[in-house]
Amino acid sequence: MMDLDFLINAALENNPGLLDKQTRVDISEQGIQLNRSVILPQVAINANSSLSNEYGNDERLTYAGTGISMNQLVWQNGRYRALIMQTEYAYKADQWELESERQELTLQVKLLYYDLLKYKSLYDISLQNAAQAELYLEAAEEKLKLGIGKESDILKARSDLADAEYIVRSMHSSVKNAENGLSRLTGESVAGKINLIDPGVSIDSDVLPANDSLFSMALNHYPELRELLNMQISQDYSVKAVKADRAPVLSANAGYNLLYNPRIDVPGIWSVGLTAKWNIFDGNRRKTNIRIEKLRGESLQYQQADLQLELRLEIDNLVNALKMADNQIEISKSLKKSTTENLKVVEEEYKLGVSSMLELSNAQVDDFEAGTKLVEAVTACRMAVALIERFVGTEL
Repeated sequence: MMDLDFLINAALENNPGLLDKQTRVDISEQGIQLNRSVILPQVAINANSSLSNEYGNDERLTYAGTGISMNQLVWQNGRYRALIMQTEYAYKADQWELESERQELTLQVKLLYYDLLKYKSLYDISLQNAAQAELYLEAAEEKLKLGIGKESDILKARSDLADAEYIVRSMHSSVKNAENGLSRLTGESVAGKINLIDPGVSIDSDVLPANDSLFSMALNHYPELRELLNMQISQDYSVKAVKADRAPVLSANAGYNLLYNPRIDVPGIWSVGLTAKWNIFDGNRRKTNIRIEKLRGESLQYQQADLQLELRLEIDNLVNALKMADNQIEISKSLKKSTTENLKVVEEEYKLGVSSMLELSNAQVDDFEAGTKLVEAVTACRMAVALIERFVGTEL
């Protein structure tokens, strides 16, 4: 049987969207190695051969040569070091993006599981409600046979039974829809295989950390915010790299070549040297690039500030929702107790002929709705906790 932990692990292992994101992170990691390779020596081997009638007669001469060359970047004001750091922090940002996808997927599995638990509970309640409506119909028919009942009571009971059966089918459809959603997320066939263990409410609003504490936790753990922070650092290094592009490039080079000439004996040729290259004018391209990179950095700062405001708003709203759900649970429990007791009383009164079928039907509906409200309040509480944990980026 599958429980919530199994479903979450299955989703993290099988979900194609998450696997695609992991592949993109792996590609980003290779970008670091690609930039690091630029500062390593570049070594090349060459060989050539040619046929020529250089002296203008019928004699053809064959020339051949081979050699090895090395080029080493020496200095450009830290440009390539900045490019390496840029890709490293971009890789860290991609890792946090992957973590946000993992947490979002986990949240979706939890919410669907809680939905499934809710609809399964409502389905069980609706089955009990339908069975009860059927008993009331039988009681009304028995009374009519005894001459103490009314035809209108039978019609009312039949109508109530039809409504109850409609609700049963509706709840059964909702159960199937939730199972289908879980199958889509987890890549597993879950129909009829889930062990619906009631997890209870994992945390009470009375013991929930203060809103400011939750916000502090979000600043440290919320993956989308951590992603933006690393993107900001990566962008700072990007600005440094573009600025360093204005500096001259110094590189060292060395080589050794062997030549074959059939007419003369050519010794091996070696060479060493330094090369300096300085692009002194490029039509303001570098100035424009620096301006663009700085503006991108400012944009990331604004995104961080906006996300922090959103986090504060969402946390405050979710804490209020959790408190409201807690209150609804207590109210619904009290209401359910009252409606159940009232239904028992009305049932006895109907047997004695004191209460009518309409009063019995109303009492049954009130009891069913009270049970439904309790299930929905408990589900709302669980979902609020799951959403709070998503926005603070860690379990409470």
